[in-house]
Amino acid sequence: MAFFHAPDDAAALAVRGVPLVLECPPGLAGILAEVERFLTDRDDVDVLGDERHLAVISEVDLFALGDSVTTVTDSLRDALVAADAPVLAAAVGHWPIAGELAMVARAAAGAGGRVYVVSSWQGGPDGR
Repeated sequence: MAFFHAPDDAAALAVRGVPLVLECPPGLAGILAEVERFLTDRDDVDVLGDERHLAVISEVDLFALGDSVTTVTDSLRDALVAADAPVLAAAVGHWPIAGELAMVARAAAGAGGRVYVVSSWQGGPDGR
């Protein structure tokens, strides 16, 4: 899997060749929700109910074994951008993927874009 940024959902779907540099951790939805709750005052209902919390924007054909593109909430992007060094270090210490996500979030914010996740379904949903 990999985090990347694009101006909008349509542009995110057009992106090709994002290198899948991270192992997709089990329970990615829960991990991203925990990071967001840590960095913001949003509760579980708010975070998990956000329409952009890992919303699938690509059609995945499991028989074709393609990639899946999902969204990251704008509030998580904004919280990662606003986090100072000690807070971000604490997040990364507990959730290592927060470091990679913070770099992409900062690039997205600087470009006026949104953050996305691409995951490979090659070989099955766990990427093997």
